[in-house]
Amino acid sequence: MTEVVILNGGNLADTVFTLDARFLGEEITWNVTRLQDAADRGEFQKITLSMAFVADTDWESGNVSRDRVDKIKGTPHALALPVILIENEPHRPYRFLCFVDGQHRITARQELRLKDFEAYVVPHDVEKRYRIIEQRVTLP
Repeated sequence: MTEVVILNGGNLADTVFTLDARFLGEEITWNVTRLQDAADRGEFQKITLSMAFVADTDWESGNVSRDRVDKIKGTPHALALPVILIENEPHRPYRFLCFVDGQHRITARQELRLKDFEAYVVPHDVEKRYRIIEQRVTLP
């Protein structure tokens, strides 16, 4: 028998972001390429948020690259690009669940002591459309 993994919701060229199961009890993967395309089409609200909203970067996690942050700090166009935020469920204590794109830009903005940032907000009731769904099939 052979087990095959089928991924629905994207292709090999897409950029994805995975939220670790420690946060919600399940691992969730979003198709960032599709989210960015929808944001570019104006499908999500764009808001400005204070940098006070963002926690300090956890360099120990290994999720943020020093070289990439430094490069963005010297690139005004990249620095200005909005990030993508997933809105949390209404009963949760925080409005946003996570950044799915833009952590390096946010870190660069923190280090430059900029006061705010722009973000596309993916509504809670819409985010599931952009998930990568894994299906395992056992073949004879």
